[in-house]
Amino acid sequence: MEDQVLEGLSVLLGKVIKEAPELEGVMDRAKAGEITETEAMTEMLLAIKANPNLEKRLMEVAQRSVVPVQGKALSIEDDPRAEWLVQLKPNGLPQLNPFFEAYLIERSQFDGDMPELRTGRLIEGVSPSVSVDTKARNPALIGTMMDTASKQVRKDVDTHEAERLQIVNRVAEDDEVGRPRRPVLEAINASGQDLELMQRHSATLQRAADGIPLDALVQGSPETDHPSYRRREVPAPIKVKRVKGSTLAKMTDAQKREGAWKFLSTTQGRRTAVTIIRELIAFELDKKGIEVTERDYDKACENQDILAHHEWTLQLSGAGSTQASFSLIDMAAKALAIQLLKRLPDPYPSGMILEVDTVNKISDRKVGWAARLLPSIG
Repeated sequence: MEDQVLEGLSVLLGKVIKEAPELEGVMDRAKAGEITETEAMTEMLLAIKANPNLEKRLMEVAQRSVVPVQGKALSIEDDPRAEWLVQLKPNGLPQLNPFFEAYLIERSQFDGDMPELRTGRLIEGVSPSVSVDTKARNPALIGTMMDTASKQVRKDVDTHEAERLQIVNRVAEDDEVGRPRRPVLEAINASGQDLELMQRHSATLQRAADGIPLDALVQGSPETDHPSYRRREVPAPIKVKRVKGSTLAKMTDAQKREGAWKFLSTTQGRRTAVTIIRELIAFELDKKGIEVTERDYDKACENQDILAHHEWTLQLSGAGSTQASFSLIDMAAKALAIQLLKRLPDPYPSGMILEVDTVNKISDRKVGWAARLLPSIG
């Protein structure tokens, strides 16, 4: 989803809460850290969908609201992208885009936090959703590594936020007594510890020096988030120590199934496997005398001539249903390689590019990976 869509939806929900006391409890629980931002959004959307009067009030607000687009405030009627937010029912009344509603609700069931869709801070106690940098091929092992990476990132974020809020508190003290905010360089203490602290949080200091309101400083921004886990960004894979084989052997069947489920059912789990699946496909093609150049999936090439393409998917049937001993990655790579070979034109160019991406058809409970071959350019 585009950032403008997310910002617009936040505007609408922010305004309707003022007119809908029944949603205040959800927001209070979110602010208290009892539920995540995603869970709060889901509860609000479900409440709106189940209450025609509440939905009507929301749409009344929507009709006179504004959507921030590239620094400008446009009315919903004037913004052609408003169709993402509001659609018309058969009777002519507006409603929230059901695809956007379904997307948020469905994905949150599996991923929990969705950093690239989140506009606020990571709420305390919420587990970060991250992929891992690994060549492991065992689903249970990958799921365990993802859990370790999530805990590692949560610890890093907590430390980072504690330091950042320490700086914000200094600014608040100045604001409270009416002193002008000190320039960034003057805010740096002479001691080595404070110097390192200020260097790590130069973005927060700059925002403070620019006169950003205190509540906005507390909320932060993508620039002030921990580099490994920023809002509105897909986090880079996290490097963690590989779990020893002895540790895996000691895991119960239930723990292995849980790890395998975490790997398959989450967006970040499937992203973790993209690199190794691509390498395995390239290996299979090489055995047939076909050399390819591996590359990250490039959405800009959607309209380029695709020589061969295939998707390999599985049906998500429920937590604990994934067979931990099932070689998902090897089977997916083998199937994708076979189908790419079948679909290649004859003759095919000598130079080709191989790309692999995840398949995330959450609404249909179909997930997996897709591979394609494109002609090399130049």
